Order: sequence, then structure tokens, then C-alpha cells
Amino acid sequence: MNDLVIRLLSSKAINSIPFLTADVIDDWINKVVHWGVTKALAIGGGFLFIAGLADMVYGLHGRRKDYKIAAAGVVVLIFGGFFSIVGASAWIKQAQMLGDAVPK
Repeated sequence: MNDLVIRLLSSKAINSIPFLTADVIDDWINKVVHWGVTKALAIGGGFLFIAGLADMVYGLHGRRKDYKIAAAGVVVLIFGGFFSIVGASAWIKQAQMLGDAVPK
């Protein structure tokens, strides 16, 4: 299994795909600012992050160790963290565009 993951990550197909580069994240931030859901995405992503963390801890340290619950918790944690970062970045960018924040 580890050999498969190493070969997949070192292949040229993965290296040619812009996966979560700065441009992709900046496009997400621009879309979020355009939609006007910056606060909802940042706060909702934070709740997802906390729920994923709790799910992961329960799966690993609960009464019965259930690695499926822990894996689902990790997935929710990753998505929650990503949404929270994009939402918070868009919230800051929107505040700077409106003049509500001190520019750098």
C-alpha cells in the first residue's frame, strides 16, 4: 500500500496538476467574496473542524476503537479546516476592500 502511494505521489501526472496551489486558493477566495458567504463559510468551517476533531478522538480513544469513525473524522477535519481558512481569508480580503481593516 505504501509503495502504491509513493508511486502515485511521485508520478508526473500528479505533479502536472495544480492541486491547491496559491492560484486555486485565490480563485476560491474571490468566489467566496463574490457570493458574500465569507462569515458563514469561516464559522461553518470552524464547526466542521471541531466536529471532525471530536469524531477522530472518539474513534481513536472511545470505548471501542473504531477506525472508520476516526477516518471520517479526519476527512471532516480536513474539509472543515480548508473551508475555515478560505472563509477567513475571504472575510479579511472583503474587509480590506471595504476599508474596514487596516491595510498591510
